[in-house]
Amino acid sequence: ILKSVYDIYSHKQDGLRGIAEALDLEPPCLPPRKRITVLIIGNHSAGKSSFINWYIGEHIQKVGVAIETSGVTIIHSGKKKESLRGEATLQLFEHLSPLREIPRLVDHLATEVASSKDRQFSLVDFVDTPGLVDGNLQYPFDVDKVLEALAKLADLIFVFFDPIGKSLTSRTMNVVEKLNENHAEKIRYYMTKADTVPDDGDRQKVLIQITQNLTARIKNAHAFDLPTIYIPTKAIEGNKEQGKVFNKIDDVVKDIEKTINLSVQNSLNNLGGDCRRIISRIDELERKDREQQKKNFRAFLQGLLLRIAAYIFPLLTIAYALVNALDDSTYRVCNYPQLKHVCRGVSTVKALDPDTRKYLLGGNILTFAILWLISAYVWRKTATFSKKELNMLRERRRKAQDSLKRQTELYQEISTSQSTQSSTDST
Repeated sequence: ILKSVYDIYSHKQDGLRGIAEALDLEPPCLPPRKRITVLIIGNHSAGKSSFINWYIGEHIQKVGVAIETSGVTIIHSGKKKESLRGEATLQLFEHLSPLREIPRLVDHLATEVASSKDRQFSLVDFVDTPGLVDGNLQYPFDVDKVLEALAKLADLIFVFFDPIGKSLTSRTMNVVEKLNENHAEKIRYYMTKADTVPDDGDRQKVLIQITQNLTARIKNAHAFDLPTIYIPTKAIEGNKEQGKVFNKIDDVVKDIEKTINLSVQNSLNNLGGDCRRIISRIDELERKDREQQKKNFRAFLQGLLLRIAAYIFPLLTIAYALVNALDDSTYRVCNYPQLKHVCRGVSTVKALDPDTRKYLLGGNILTFAILWLISAYVWRKTATFSKKELNMLRERRRKAQDSLKRQTELYQEISTSQSTQSSTDST
């Protein structure tokens, strides 16, 4: 479903993104990401890389007591295993482009592509971050700024605390406190490596200690939860008492699946909203075009009437010149009753003194010039859509309407899938 929605936006010929750009639609229609992003942070040796390896079923990230992750690594699902560094990672993930603004980060940015098909890995990008430690350790970039930038782009944020005591480092707590201010709804807290503390009393003491430190710093302390998790395979090999430790790692997997489902629904909601915005924009453009065509027609009529009125005055000037050219013998035609009124007017003009006739001639010319200029101004037309452009707008509306129908079909697929899953669970 995510891929289908992505294709609707990104189709080369008539994708919604290109249509929105052609219509100057704001805000733009951006295609949804085909995967969710899970950001994992925590102190050094909290089990971040181990969890990723377990989830995807491959040993893709180095693990150990030493600091193995000193940069930011994105674990991505692909057809074959490969590694990308620096700028290549930003080319692959366009939404990470804001990271370019952080000095020295690009040189410590990497992507590990794995071909695993385990769980929902094909729909998840994990972001493994440097372990947070106190002391004189110098990071090659501003790690706090990087984590804040990544948190804005993530759909889920996992904060891992180990039970050894390093979980209470000041840097870890400061980062958690800052992220909680703006991203509390995304954050999930876990105590990892719970199998290394098989004694219930000791484990409870660690949980209480971590909980007290966190609740003193975060806003939503009333909804705070700190499940215990550990990697089952490692627990079986290294701790025979693992069965006594309650492991909620399956809940982590379910949380990822829930976020994927939510992302699908949000993508479909955004698809419907963007389609309606495009249709509304096209309707608005067509309405304005019709109004402008009416204005252009009114302007044409007004300009035409003014132009006709302007031409009356050159005709009067020509008539004046003809009157002056007539001699007195011409007035004998006035004996005809039909020309009586014409001859009376000619006599009136002939009777005017020369200065008055000059003013009359100048007035005619000036009036003609003024009416001509006014008609030229009124006659101006604003450009409207051509027939080809109108057909293109209608085709784009049809594409948006088809996308709305496709959205309904995808919703039905979700409903069918959920019904099938419910029946399976009941069975």
